[in-house]
Amino acid sequence: LWTGPSQPWRDSPIESYIVTIKYLISSGYSVVRLNLVGEPSDYTDPHFYDLSQVNNCDASIQTEIIAHSSFIVGANTGLTGFAQIIASLPTLAVDHPDLFPHSPWGRLLMLPKTLHIVNHSKFNSIDRKELRFKLFSLNQKWSSSNLDSLGIQCHPLTPQQILVGTKELMHCIKYNHWKSKHHTSELGLFQHMRCNVLLSEQTYKTIGSIISSYC
Repeated sequence: LWTGPSQPWRDSPIESYIVTIKYLISSGYSVVRLNLVGEPSDYTDPHFYDLSQVNNCDASIQTEIIAHSSFIVGANTGLTGFAQIIASLPTLAVDHPDLFPHSPWGRLLMLPKTLHIVNHSKFNSIDRKELRFKLFSLNQKWSSSNLDSLGIQCHPLTPQQILVGTKELMHCIKYNHWKSKHHTSELGLFQHMRCNVLLSEQTYKTIGSIISSYC
């Protein structure tokens, strides 16, 4: 994953993915970490390739790796975003602070950070239309103050949550169960955009509980 000034929410450390990496390798996969600027991982395995430790791995090499991949787990942006849009490569979109309709026509399952209401009086004092707009447009101009003003905190995903989301993605791929997943239209979101964003079970429960608090 990439952490930078334009997208600072993409900050899950590689350590949060080790449990998932081990699971995928035990399931017969090889895992490539497409991050050229992150901290190198201490985890080693013959089937784990950490590109943060590779020099001169340009975009063409990364694109070739993606072209031969079965699916993507991580932030859906950059090269992985193009792969999802063009080739509909199955993707678990990890770490976004909100539900943003990235590549909604493809096989993408959203697993954003977990949102928690921490100040109910502040949360309940905000106009409902304003809250709906602010809560689901955080991706545009992200800062922690955006959430603080709503009485909400954004919690990092745990290693176990990422593993569960990955297993859910693999189940969708194996049994072609994309149509059976929960999606944003069930929560009344993005209806003006005429698109649906597929949600992991964890995300559906979390966002659903917040929406039910003010709808």
